[in-house]
Amino acid sequence: METEIKINNQSIFCEVLESELDSVYVSFDEIKNPEQKPVTYIITFFLDLPQEGLSKDCAKELWHRIRRQFILFKNKYSEKLEKNFVIRISYNYCGTRFECEFDDLLDTEMNTLHSVNTFSEMFPNTKEIRVIRNGPIIINFRSDSQNNR
Repeated sequence: METEIKINNQSIFCEVLESELDSVYVSFDEIKNPEQKPVTYIITFFLDLPQEGLSKDCAKELWHRIRRQFILFKNKYSEKLEKNFVIRISYNYCGTRFECEFDDLLDTEMNTLHSVNTFSEMFPNTKEIRVIRNGPIIINFRSDSQNNR
């Protein structure tokens, strides 16, 4: 679903995809009882942020709106017994590619979303920032040297 989010006279285009993830890893119990295999539901937000960036208020409101939509998504599938949820957020900002994946959007994850854009502003040679759920934050930098591209 494609949508436009308007915040403080700024338009942010967003594509939202809902899907199930099939894990290639299975436990012995899942082999014996495949119908009991837990399902992971994922909601992906592909954001097209404005070239001039976002004001702090706009960014804060954007992440809160995405959090609300994630909660609605979780509620939609909450009747299932075995449920795992993943939220993925993908966008470009100040020449940096962001790929963020979380199991939930609690305050810790919201703080990460608020701070990664600031990091790319402070370090303009940042090429990519990947936030992996239950894992590290991976940062790749560009080099002006032709030998390191």
